Amino acid sequence: NMVIAIAFIGIMGPSITNVILSLCITKWAEYARITRGLVQIERHAEYITFARMSGASNLRILSRYILPNVLPPLLIVIIQHLGETIILVASFSLIGIGVQPPDPEWGAILLSSRDFLQTAPWLLIYPGLAIFITVVLFNYIGDALRDALDVSR
Repeated sequence: NMVIAIAFIGIMGPSITNVILSLCITKWAEYARITRGLVQIERHAEYITFARMSGASNLRILSRYILPNVLPPLLIVIIQHLGETIILVASFSLIGIGVQPPDPEWGAILLSSRDFLQTAPWLLIYPGLAIFITVVLFNYIGDALRDALDVSR
């Protein structure tokens, strides 16, 4: 998937718009697959059958029964993947195909400050630390949401 994203950015040129588009193109199938699986599980639940027997419309079943049970797990997956996405965007900029200076982005900051490693190492340390802390926090938030929204308890 990332080869496709790199190829897309290489063809279209380095910009934040192309980075976002390439990640959307490569990630949408994964989210669609997860959503479809969750909907299939909910669709075959007993309470959906009872709702159909009681005369509920498809729109009502979707909005009142399926979506409230599908959105929390999907939200958890999306939040847990935000850390990966941050690392990918920074990596694209770090190898020179993502966001270009002077646009502020952690990978671009790392790329432009690599020449100053000997004289000013904090120019590399602080953006790297910011990436690390942000990714860890998104993973922590995703885990906390998973624990809070766990319906099996």
